[in-house]
Amino acid sequence: MLYYIFFRNDSKMEASVCVFDCQSSRMKYFGLQSNQCFCGNVLSSVPMSDDECHSRCPGNKKETCGGLSAMSVYRVPSVMVPLVPAPSRGCYVFVYGHKLLSIEVKKNFEFLSQQVCASECLARGKYSFFGLAWGNRCFCGNQINRGTALPSNKIFCRTQCKNFHHGELCGGDGQMEIFDLVAVTN
Repeated sequence: MLYYIFFRNDSKMEASVCVFDCQSSRMKYFGLQSNQCFCGNVLSSVPMSDDECHSRCPGNKKETCGGLSAMSVYRVPSVMVPLVPAPSRGCYVFVYGHKLLSIEVKKNFEFLSQQVCASECLARGKYSFFGLAWGNRCFCGNQINRGTALPSNKIFCRTQCKNFHHGELCGGDGQMEIFDLVAVTN
């Protein structure tokens, strides 16, 4: 048994979906049961036989996602993950086509957050910064190109992140908040 927190339900559940969530949450273990992902730090029962964990994952039929009253439990591998919340460099005026940061992550995000954007930038190479704009756009770069931070009076960069926890902000309309990209070992 894994002392766990439920993390998500996904009709395409597979190990790679769940392990990313649990790595991001800094958990030691991840568990799969049908289309559900669980994360935790403590194992509290003896392992069951392989015969009891026979259900195939809906997103990858080659992987096992538990069984009836059974959960497939795996150790989360150590990886470099971004430090979040990240130190902010400020909010900048951002006009489309003006490259404050050199790379835009061209992806239709189901949801966006500091964690998601920083992880995308970390996976793409060695960048010093990541930035969020319009609530749904993510950028990476090694320098802040042409720009001065707006006053830090909390009226700029106030757009809610797309489909994420209430209160997590992802820049603004015509504004990009830029953060230091700091990686730590999970």
